[in-house]
Amino acid sequence: MKPNILIVDDDESIRASLALLLDESYKTLEVSRGEDALEALNQTHIDAVLLDVKMNGLDGLETLKLIREHHEQPVVIMLTVLEDIKTAVTAIKLGANDYLRKPYNKDELLLTLERNLQIKNEHNEIRYLKSELDRVTESKIIIGQSAEIKKVFTLINQASQSNTTVLITGETGTGKELVARELHKRSPHANKPFVIVNCATIPRDLLESELFGHEKGAFTGALKQKLGKVEIANDGIIFFDEIGCLPIELQSKLLRALQEKTFERVGGTVTIPTNARFIFATNENLKQAVKQNTFRMDLYYRINVFPILVPPLRERKEDIPLLVDYFLNKYCIEQRKTIFHVSPPTMDHFVNYSWPGNIRQLENEIEKLVTIANAAMTTITPDLISEEIRETHSTDFSTEGGLLNDALESLERKMIQKALHKFNGNKTKAAQYLGISRRGLHKKLDRFGESLEV
Repeated sequence: MKPNILIVDDDESIRASLALLLDESYKTLEVSRGEDALEALNQTHIDAVLLDVKMNGLDGLETLKLIREHHEQPVVIMLTVLEDIKTAVTAIKLGANDYLRKPYNKDELLLTLERNLQIKNEHNEIRYLKSELDRVTESKIIIGQSAEIKKVFTLINQASQSNTTVLITGETGTGKELVARELHKRSPHANKPFVIVNCATIPRDLLESELFGHEKGAFTGALKQKLGKVEIANDGIIFFDEIGCLPIELQSKLLRALQEKTFERVGGTVTIPTNARFIFATNENLKQAVKQNTFRMDLYYRINVFPILVPPLRERKEDIPLLVDYFLNKYCIEQRKTIFHVSPPTMDHFVNYSWPGNIRQLENEIEKLVTIANAAMTTITPDLISEEIRETHSTDFSTEGGLLNDALESLERKMIQKALHKFNGNKTKAAQYLGISRRGLHKKLDRFGESLEV
């Protein structure tokens, strides 16, 4: 996508020569007056302005001042005669990015324009990275060797080299953001921004501005132009987490950005192109949301081009010891403690627990254990872990006549009773807690009788 360059000069021959010079690498728009330049900026997305200092009507400095009052983004390069260097210096103070002396050298002009556009892009990336420092997660990687997680790696490899829209699904805490980051790391966009939008945490009335930006004066409190995350992510990747929470009234605008690769800032009329790659994630059933008219069907099919399902932790139990060791090392180093060992009985509890909160719950459990461990401790024993994890694994065969099948049936009945009681009879949550499907729970209830006390 070629950058748009606005040439502002009252000399027609200069405009024509500049347009001819720039034609190969840029799209150009020519105007002869400052007033026309301001109008063009209001109607068209402009990446850079080549602005003459001396013009009839609004001169270059007056035009520059008005540009910077309303348009933060375009690069502005002043065109000035040799004896007018003081004016050029003034222009730099007013917000011009650079200046060129007339008569200009063609190679110098191309180099100056290219350099300033690159600086602008780098500035946008740096500004975003500074605002997202608390989200730095270079140390976070996908841990696992199970067949289930290897399938995920295969899909990541298949999707990483294309620009295909990806929908990552899975329960809360399974690591959907890590999958998106891995896609970014392996893609041609790796040295470009990775911008996150959590649709569930941004206030509804601010979400459109966060996504698409706004113009100065677009609403009360909009004191200056603001770039949205879609614009900041240009040439990189924008990751929409919890896409099912996006308000229905914004879904059409997002659909347009996906299909046409264009959008407008809030309060603006300029159509802005985007070359960002879109990745989405959700723990919701979007098909059900479509049926309930809370999610657009056309948007669902547009984002579900390349699906990646991240398995819950209970379906990749062989990865649990690896994850325990990883988090144990991480938090021992972070808290400057001796690296402890997990006793075999403790690991047995971890492996056999269903982990309804998935990897996030496991990480929180390990962080807690490291925090409470004292300096004299070398091994994490079962008495230290959360009661919920211990109880799930405990088995009492003492009252069942010594018959294994009877004992197992009694244990199963007790666990189902406990789960149903814990979730006030909600079978979906009870099944998730037990690590079985809702259909599997219904089969067991049919066998035991729905009259179980809860």
